[in-house]
Amino acid sequence: MAVTLNDAAKQMTDPLRKGILMNLIRYSDILALVPFENVGALDSIAIRWQGLPEAAFRKINDGYGEGSGTTEQIVESVKGLGGDVDIDRVFDKVSNYIEDPGVTQTAMKTKATAFVFNQYFIQGSPTLDADGFYGLEYRVANLPARQLFALGTAGTPYDVTASDDAEHAFLDGLHRLNELVGGADAYLCNFDMRLGVGRVLRRVGLLDTSQDQFDRTIYTFGGKPIVDVGLQRDQTSEIITNTEDPGDGGDDTTSVYAVKFGTDDGLIGIQLDALEAYWVGGDAHELEAKPVKRLRIDWWVGLAGFGSYYAARMYNLQPATDWT
Repeated sequence: MAVTLNDAAKQMTDPLRKGILMNLIRYSDILALVPFENVGALDSIAIRWQGLPEAAFRKINDGYGEGSGTTEQIVESVKGLGGDVDIDRVFDKVSNYIEDPGVTQTAMKTKATAFVFNQYFIQGSPTLDADGFYGLEYRVANLPARQLFALGTAGTPYDVTASDDAEHAFLDGLHRLNELVGGADAYLCNFDMRLGVGRVLRRVGLLDTSQDQFDRTIYTFGGKPIVDVGLQRDQTSEIITNTEDPGDGGDDTTSVYAVKFGTDDGLIGIQLDALEAYWVGGDAHELEAKPVKRLRIDWWVGLAGFGSYYAARMYNLQPATDWT
């Protein structure tokens, strides 16, 4: 059964692992939404429907024709994500710090892990990194062609605010994304686009908001969150950029994704087992090579898509920073 990291954290008794899970959720709105399932293997097989079996009417005393649907097997893999934190033993003797350096470094490593997951959730591909899992950009490109569409004419960045009709066409595009995935559980974009979508929805009276567990405001469309997927680990580069190619070799557009979660024609996170966080050699152990204790975060994680319609992408959008 797939459960969110938040639900998993509620059942966790180890305070170290629980704290790291909660920080992952704090630093990643995506990780707060994705349901995860333990698979107990490095590779798992998901089944994707291809052709439906034959069905027909029959006359009295005639039989039905036999026909089977066709499927294909998709191999989904988990990949090792995490890192080590070394803490000098001298800090065991120091007491005049504002925050324990071990706490600081662990929080920073957790944030970096969350940011890397966010990046791969969108950009992961064999080209980016063969050691990482595959994300939505790569997956949508390999789903049926209808799951990827340009708003307006590809190559001409679509200005959502050019007119009332353009604004309504953008809203129609969001509705189309929702229909293409069979009911979106989230809409994913960058920071500027999240604010831009909020502006449009506010003007037409369709903007709803809610609060997450950290009392942060969430914009929603049709009751589903509009998520800023955030920055890369450098804390500067957007994951979904404003410099995408709209189809003419340029670099002046952006995209919005829709995703449906679940094992019934949806997308889930898969993990070998729950995230591990432990002191190498035990919490009192000092490394032989140098006087430090080492905390290790080790999480074998990936994504698994079921069916052919769990994600969709609307591209060719003029960046919201240029909307007037």
